[in-house]
Amino acid sequence: SRSLQSKKRIAYLGPEGSYSHQAAYKSFRFDSILIPKPSIDSVINEVISGRVDLGIVPVENSTEGMINQTLDLMASSRLYVYREIMLPIVHHLLSKVDLSSITHLFSHPQAIAQCRDWINSNLPKAKVVEMASTSEAAMAAARHASGAAIASEYSAELYGLNILASKINDNPDNITRFWVISRHMAKTKGKAKTSIILTLENVPGALYRAIGTFARQEINLTKIESRPSKKNPWEYLFFIDIEGNLDEDDNVRMAMEDVKTCTKDIKILGSYPEGGMLT
Repeated sequence: SRSLQSKKRIAYLGPEGSYSHQAAYKSFRFDSILIPKPSIDSVINEVISGRVDLGIVPVENSTEGMINQTLDLMASSRLYVYREIMLPIVHHLLSKVDLSSITHLFSHPQAIAQCRDWINSNLPKAKVVEMASTSEAAMAAARHASGAAIASEYSAELYGLNILASKINDNPDNITRFWVISRHMAKTKGKAKTSIILTLENVPGALYRAIGTFARQEINLTKIESRPSKKNPWEYLFFIDIEGNLDEDDNVRMAMEDVKTCTKDIKILGSYPEGGMLT
């Protein structure tokens, strides 16, 4: 129908019930078709191929840091950041059996890390099994005779599990940042964040000179993260977030021109609105 044709197709890390699904649903449910994919790289491949308009991938957690797989895939693809989403993360222990009967605990590696103290105190003997997403973990727990999952309240509803323990995050202020990714660089108006990837020459002072270009233009760096380039040994990529809008701010444009003179390569992921917190 005409209404279906006008809706955006958006891929997210599934299955249904994952935190990526919650970010997608809360942000795009009224005007989009949401399509679950089994892994971060399959989300990115769907966007690259044009089978979907946008993808939603986790990029950073407030307690566990950057999602390296997302950074590496964005560095090697020709995709851009369309916007960011901030989602509070609340983990629960889900199962069909009682706590004393649990032998296997399923969850995503980030969720496991975010609940490490709780697991050690309450399920020290359970075998921990890493899954591609928290919702896939909930599905596994539903199938397992003595299994449990760390996942969302929504996953408990979807997969017929009981909530044995609520809010088991070691840090209650747990937020995951998601990138909405696109094949096209979007223009944005007003206050924005800009993300770039730098490759530097392996010489003394290279990072200092690159960062200095932003300081001279009085631009605030809100994030800097290094990753191996996977092209040459000991060559690193630097993922940098800055405050400013490449489309509107002259000092950001001037800094980008200056940084090109002291870097081996620069990839601009785009300027996009700073993400408001979803509830």
